[in-house]
Amino acid sequence: MPSRRKKCYWEMTAAELAEATKKFDREIPANKLRPLTAAERELWNRAKRLPSRSIFISRNETPDMTTFLIRLKSDLVRRLDEYAKSRNITREQLMEKSVRTLLSFVEEDQPSKKKRRSAEDGPACTNFT
Repeated sequence: MPSRRKKCYWEMTAAELAEATKKFDREIPANKLRPLTAAERELWNRAKRLPSRSIFISRNETPDMTTFLIRLKSDLVRRLDEYAKSRNITREQLMEKSVRTLLSFVEEDQPSKKKRRSAEDGPACTNFT
């Protein structure tokens, strides 16, 4: 007799989910526990450490905007918020303006990078004779 395919947790109703996960409500018996292997210990220690860089990019983004999460020291966030409040702008607006300013300086220092032409720049060739 073929085994019945189980539903994914996110497809279950609340009652089905409660039934499927009730085994996780109990404590693990001591006889089921064992010391971690060296490889498992390394993974555990890595998971416990805070990451040096933490950026999360959301999948729910509009075509012209991307949402991301970045970890900063609390003192730096406090200073950012104070500055934004003193300028009557949001943290998001301050961060966007800061990144744009930084990139304008970086891109200005790279002469080999050609500026993209736009329709506002006029025609690419003005010599029609």
